Amino acid sequence: MDFRTALRKFMSSSLLLLLFATGMGLTAQDISSPGSTTVRQDEQQTAPVRGTVVWMHLNGCTELDQAEHRTGTVFNLLDKISESGKLKFDYVEAGSWKELEALVSGGAADIYVEDDRTASIGGVTIMPGSFGAGSLMICSKHDDGRFSEDNFAAMNGKKLAIKDKPYARKCLESFEQEKGFSTEKLYFDSSEAVKEAVLSGEADLAVQINYDDTRGLDILTKFGLSERRIAVSDRRKDLQEAMFLRMGEILLEDPAYMNRLTVKYIDSPVMGQLAFSRKEMDFIRNAPVIDIYSRNDLPMYNVEKNGTFTGYFPAVLEKISEDTGLKFNIRGYGNTDRMGEDFKNARNPYSLCVMPADYNFFMDKNLRATRTVTSFTMLMLTKNGFKQDIKTVAYSKDSNLQDLLKGYGFSAKEFMSEDAALNAVMRGEA
Repeated sequence: MDFRTALRKFMSSSLLLLLFATGMGLTAQDISSPGSTTVRQDEQQTAPVRGTVVWMHLNGCTELDQAEHRTGTVFNLLDKISESGKLKFDYVEAGSWKELEALVSGGAADIYVEDDRTASIGGVTIMPGSFGAGSLMICSKHDDGRFSEDNFAAMNGKKLAIKDKPYARKCLESFEQEKGFSTEKLYFDSSEAVKEAVLSGEADLAVQINYDDTRGLDILTKFGLSERRIAVSDRRKDLQEAMFLRMGEILLEDPAYMNRLTVKYIDSPVMGQLAFSRKEMDFIRNAPVIDIYSRNDLPMYNVEKNGTFTGYFPAVLEKISEDTGLKFNIRGYGNTDRMGEDFKNARNPYSLCVMPADYNFFMDKNLRATRTVTSFTMLMLTKNGFKQDIKTVAYSKDSNLQDLLKGYGFSAKEFMSEDAALNAVMRGEA
């Protein structure tokens, strides 16, 4: 196993990379959603845009605290959005996923959190941002020598405790078929009872949700991954645009905002210890400092100010370092081409470069690309004061956006680089 594999084990698949243009004098009021008219901050609104949020209990995302107050990443963000006075939300708790789908499809609700259980709902647009990823985990008692990471042969035939829920049972059944093993199922009413069954020896293994208290357990594998994002009904274009603009303002004003939500509501409950193989532990003990090459101007993801890096990615590296002892050195760049060239010429063999998955440096035979670990969200930028519907969109030749833009009804105009495309917008050519 190389260090890229070790690093990827800790990285959340819900990690979001927001691509903002910087250094061009563009501000939050310049940002416009596709097909919309730019809205300036200094324009007065006579009344706030209202929307109805339908929700189910999702740990760390949409839930109630002991005082019955709304808490979690999405609820916190919606409260933040409401502070501007431009948007207001009403809340309806659904009794089941079927009821949630009916409320959205029937027009009684406008907003919900999308994951695998709501994938059948159509006629919605996904807002920028990712708010955690729900997943199931197979765990063993800490330091149970019979098991190791992804060793499914060792799990075969063992007693497995699982919460008696249809979604969990269905996901486990599919996962066992995929990996070629089978377990003897013991069903319980709560996550606490599932955990106790393993700790007491009644069961060999346990299925837990990644937000459950897993202290005293080793996490052997994860499955049933479901990214959580905010979905808004296409019937409410006014609400979509207002939310898109306000979320852009929040991230430009406070690039680390989403990272703090993640740390507070999602990272902190995950307390189990990942299981390592002997080769992995040998690598961790002997690894030198690992150089990380990354853009330093990506709000929420990685921002450098006065030599200090903040954002989701630096926080993930810090957590990895705390848990494993691995050491990282982030090298920040404002130019992707320069970053790629320096990475290709890096003397340290333990180096990692984070860049867009379609970037042409990955054609170099001396470089090896891992699977993607981020979700990309694109923002369209218009010149300040632009008051017309978007017709022509400029894009760089390396972005492979031509078909996508034409699919949205735009006239696509290709340029050699992102800077050239942005300059075309500033000159009024697009």
